[in-house]
Formats: sequence, structure tokens, C-alpha cells
Amino acid sequence: MNIRRETIGIKMIQIVALVMSLSVFCLIETRGEASSVSLIQEYTSDLEDESNNNEVSSGDWDEKTDDIRYDGDFPKVPYPPRLVNDFAGLMDVESRQRLEAYLLAFNDTTSTQVYVITLSTLKGYEIADYAQQLFDRWGIGDAKKDNGVLILVKPKTESSKGRAFICTGYGVEGALPDIAASHIVNDEMIPYFMQEDYNRGIIAGAMAVVKAVEGEYTIENTDDETDGELVVELILFLLIIPLILGYASLSKRQRRMTFAAVLGLSLLYGYGQMIKIILSSGGGSRGSRGGGFSGGFSGGGGGHSGGGGGGGSW
Repeated sequence: MNIRRETIGIKMIQIVALVMSLSVFCLIETRGEASSVSLIQEYTSDLEDESNNNEVSSGDWDEKTDDIRYDGDFPKVPYPPRLVNDFAGLMDVESRQRLEAYLLAFNDTTSTQVYVITLSTLKGYEIADYAQQLFDRWGIGDAKKDNGVLILVKPKTESSKGRAFICTGYGVEGALPDIAASHIVNDEMIPYFMQEDYNRGIIAGAMAVVKAVEGEYTIENTDDETDGELVVELILFLLIIPLILGYASLSKRQRRMTFAAVLGLSLLYGYGQMIKIILSSGGGSRGSRGGGFSGGFSGGGGGHSGGGGGGGSW
């Protein structure tokens, strides 16, 4: 009788473990598919909603993007000031207007200023140095919070590489560290730039920056994570293989216990993966940035570059 109860208990444990292992595996696979979706697809609807609620009059835009006033090697702040300054003429008018509305809504809600500036030349400067000096000259972000971000893009030409850089103020370096800025440039923006799709590349970069500041942008599948996963999988493999090889020589009871042990190890690994997913996905959901403008954009608030950022070339 005791043997029968033990057998039933083991079988129930096996069934529960198998079901839970399969559910965790499905969760991991689903998460992997979701993470492969491009930011630009995920946020296109958000951009449309924001631009519908916060329209920018076409009369506020000067379509002559090549009409730049310089102060030495750096462009002056245009009047009226705006967040999207496409001096190189890389974006169409509608895309600039909609992105401006989106970034204005974000600024109104969080006070964080995300500037987009495109230039056809960097006047011989390295892009990181140029971006930091331009950031300080324009006073991007609040003077007390230093919560500004500059996305600087110089397009590729026949004689020079294309370059892009994200420069951050001290106040956003925690949410947008150098590694995240570099990741956004190289993985979210440059793939579009290589296809000469500057509209999508710039929008994808701006959306990713907003997401990072909101605490919702994560970098997945880094080399360190991959190496760690390989180590765990190797340990499991070394533990399980001897059990499988010696399975035939075991008694029925030992086979049942071995099968339960293998499922237990698989379940443990699956739960470890699930915990990692939860920790890396970030908490909470995106809040609405709704509402209208708070009286118009008045330009930079005297913020300073923190010297951080990341960039890339193509």
C-alpha cells in the first residue's frame, strides 16, 4: 500500500513538473519573439496618438532646412526654438512635425528635453566632441536637473562616413548610460540609416531614448548574459547525461526517481530564466503623456552635458 502511494505521488510530481516546465518554456519562447520586434513598429501607434493630440502648425516650420545661422563652427538656436532641427534636410516635413509633437508632449510631462539635430558637416570635429559642445551652447535640459538629451546625426556622403551620437546630461545618465546610448545608435538607428531611411532611423532613436528615460528600455542578449547562460546549460548537461546513460541499469523505483530529478533540474532552470525575464522587463506600464502644450516651447533651459553618451558610424 505504501509502495502504491509512493508511486502515485511520484507520478503526480512528474506530471506537475512536466506541465510547469512546458509553460515556462513557452513563456521564454514568446518573450524571445516579442523582443525581436523593432522599436519603430512598437511605437508607431504611440507617435500617431501623440501627434494627433499635440499638432504643430505647419506655419511654425521653415522648410528651408539649409538656412542655418552659425556662431563660429556651431549653428545658432533657431527662432522660434524647436526640438527637431533637421538642418541637413533628412526628414520629410510631416515626419518632423509629428516627431516634434511627440517630443514636446514628453517635455511637457517630464521636463526632459530630447533634441534632434541633423547637420551636413561637423566642421572637422569628432562627433562626440561636437555634440558635447553643441549641447552646452544650446543649454539643452533644465539648468538644475541637467536632464537633456541630444541626438546628433550627420549623414553619409560620397567623401565621408555617416555618424550619429547621443549626448546626455548628468541628470539622465542613470536612465541612459553610455552603453544604452551606444546600443540605441548602433542597433536602432544605423540599420535604417544604412538603407538611407533617415525618417525611421531618427524616429526609432528618439523613441528608444524616451523609453530609456522612462525606465523601460533594456539591452538584451549581451555577451556576459550569453556566456552565463552557456555555463548554466553546460552544468545541467553534465548532470543529466550520466543519469540518462545509467538509466537502463536502474531499478523501476530508481528510474522514477531519476526521471523526477531530471524534470526537477529542468524546472529549476526554467524558473531561473523566468525570473531573469521578469527582472529585465522593467516594472509598470507606460503612462499617458497626454494633455496639450504648456504654452509653447521656449528652448533650452541652461542644461549642461555630462560628458557621457554613445555613437557609431556607417
